[in-house]
This record gives sequence, structure tokens and C-alpha cells, in this order.
Amino acid sequence: MQFPPWVPMNGQDEREALLLARAAGGEVDAWGALLARHQERLAGVVSFRLDLRLRGRVDAADVVQEAFIAATERRADFFAQSAQPLFLWLRWMLGNTLLEVHRYHLGAQMRDARREVRSARRADGGGAGDDNDSTRAALVAQLTCGATGPATAVGRAEVKQRLREALGCN
Repeated sequence: MQFPPWVPMNGQDEREALLLARAAGGEVDAWGALLARHQERLAGVVSFRLDLRLRGRVDAADVVQEAFIAATERRADFFAQSAQPLFLWLRWMLGNTLLEVHRYHLGAQMRDARREVRSARRADGGGAGDDNDSTRAALVAQLTCGATGPATAVGRAEVKQRLREALGCN
């Protein structure tokens, strides 16, 4: 028997395969059940990838909900695509939604050159403020990534290691 490419054939349970088949046939309840199966895992992705500055303002469940709305509007694209598993496709949709959330909430701040100068001063210890670890990490990456050669690569690795230690990421 020939299965559509999106039907899981790599040991995933039969229930998901049945839900996928029903959702491909247009059953809204089956599509909703599929989304619900991945909701908690996708919320974890949002919690991990959401900018620290937005933690108090944006809820992971809201971001997942927005991604589900976009995925529902484009579910025909999923069923027409190649053999990509549903979770990976949903994670891609979620990534796009996260980009939109970051642009909406942080876009003007990210484009403000004066803010970047202030962040650089704070990272050097030149002042206190609402600067956070993700901004510092981005600044370190930006300042070290253009260097080339063995000596500069070692220096860059040392700076990144010190940053990881300071952030408790080891």
C-alpha cells in the first residue's frame, strides 16, 4: 500500500498516522488533536528561544497559539509537501512566529544605533541598566566573529568561554 509522504513510517504511533490521514481529508477535529499533541513540546521551544527581555511581556502559550493559527491557515501546504514530519513543520512555523514577535516587540530597539552604543558601554562596565545576557552575548559575538587567523580564533574562543562561564552555560 502506498502512503502519502507525511504519514509517519518511522515507528511513530498509529494514532498520529490516523489523525494525519483524517486531517488531510479535511477533518478539523483531527487537525486540532494533532496540534494539541505537540503543544507542550512547542511551548518548551518558545521558552528556550524567547528573548529574555520579553519573558514578562510575552507568554509562550500565546506564541504557540499564534503559530497554530498560521499553521492552520497553511495546513494544505503541509499535506502537499515532502516527507517532513509534522513536528518539524510546526517548529518551522513557530520559528517564523517567534521572529514576528521579536520584530514587533524589539524591532525599534534593535534598529536604534544609540542603544547599541549604550549596550557596548554597559558590557564594559560603564553603566548599569536593563541590559541583559542575550544583548551581551550578541555584542560579544558581533565583536569577535569577524576576526580570522589562528591567534584571533583562540582569543575569540577564550572570550566566548568566559562569557559562557559568566552566564552559567557550562
